[in-house]
Amino acid sequence: MTMFAHTVATLREDYGEDYTVYTLFFEERDPERGGECWQFQRALGADGRLAALGEEDEGVCVVRESHAFVGHDCLVAMTFDSRQLHCRFDPITARQLGFDGLDIRFQLEKEKWQQVHAWHQLIFQPRADNHHPTT
Repeated sequence: MTMFAHTVATLREDYGEDYTVYTLFFEERDPERGGECWQFQRALGADGRLAALGEEDEGVCVVRESHAFVGHDCLVAMTFDSRQLHCRFDPITARQLGFDGLDIRFQLEKEKWQQVHAWHQLIFQPRADNHHPTT
């Protein structure tokens, strides 16, 4: 599946002293009107470190709005640069979605790209148990 994201956003939600959730948000247009919207989320310790979660780390959470799909640790490969994100899903997820890969293209100003890139590095880091959700 391929889409062009007209909206690209980052979100940080703090949950007290327990953890913080970082989200990368890509929207083609309103999913309530037939558009695509995807989110990639990751919980980190409140200190911003993955190790603080230990065994509670569920990996990258992938959400297809409006909650048409929610999956944890379902990516087998991912590439990312200043113009696009490409990911491949594991076989179970691919069957659920009806496609095995997602290409999201976007166009960002330099400052916005730097923020998105920083969130990408937080969200897609290897799990504390050395399981690499993406390659």
